[in-house]
Amino acid sequence: MKTSFTLVALLIWAAGSVSPAAAQYGSGFYAMPETYSSATLYESGLRGEAAFIDSIGRFLESDALAARENLTTQEQYVAGRQMRIAVNREARQAAAARERAQLAAYRERIGKPASIRLSPEQLSLNGTIHWPTALLDSRYDEVRTRLDKHFAKWATWTGDRLDAASQVEVDAAIKAMLSTLDDHAQTLSATEWAVARRFVKGLRTEAHTLEGTTALVAGQ
Repeated sequence: MKTSFTLVALLIWAAGSVSPAAAQYGSGFYAMPETYSSATLYESGLRGEAAFIDSIGRFLESDALAARENLTTQEQYVAGRQMRIAVNREARQAAAARERAQLAAYRERIGKPASIRLSPEQLSLNGTIHWPTALLDSRYDEVRTRLDKHFAKWATWTGDRLDAASQVEVDAAIKAMLSTLDDHAQTLSATEWAVARRFVKGLRTEAHTLEGTTALVAGQ
C-alpha cells in the first residue's frame, strides 16, 4: 500500500514539473495530454487503491466463509460420529442386558433343587448311589464315602424326619464335591463335567426331599 502512494506521488510530481513543450518534445517520446491534471491522476490512484482494498476484502470474506463452512462440516461430522458411537454403545449395552437376563433365567431354571431328580438307576431304593465315571476319581473318595453312608442309612430310616446333623453333613459334602468338580473342570470333557455336576445337584435335591424310606423313589 505504501508503494501505491509513492507511485501516485511520483506521477503527480512529474505531471506538475514537465512543461507542455517538453512533454511534446522528441516526436511524442513523452506525450502527456494537457487534459491530464494532477487531481485526475490522484483520483485514479485512489480509485485503484480502493478497488484493490475491496478485492482484498472480498477475498478475506470469501476465505472466512469457506473456513466457517469447513468448521460446520467438521462439527457435523463429529456430532454424527458421536451419535453413532452412542447408538452402538446403547445397542451393545442392550444386548449385554438381554444376555444377562437370559443367563439369569437359565441359571434360575437349572439351579432350583426341585428341577433335578435322580432316577432309580442313579439312586437305588436301598440307598446305593451309582456314581458317574467322572466322580469315581480318587480326589472324590472321601466325599463319596460320606454320602454313600448317609444315603444308605436314610434308605432304612424309620423316623418321621431325617436328623439335622446328617442333613448338614450331607450339604457340606455336596458343596465340597461341587467345588472340587469345578476346580478340575479342565481335566474333563464338557459333557463329562455337565453330567457329573447335574448328578451331584440331583443328590442335593434328593437329600432335601427325603422324609422317609419311600422318598428315595424318584419322582415322588
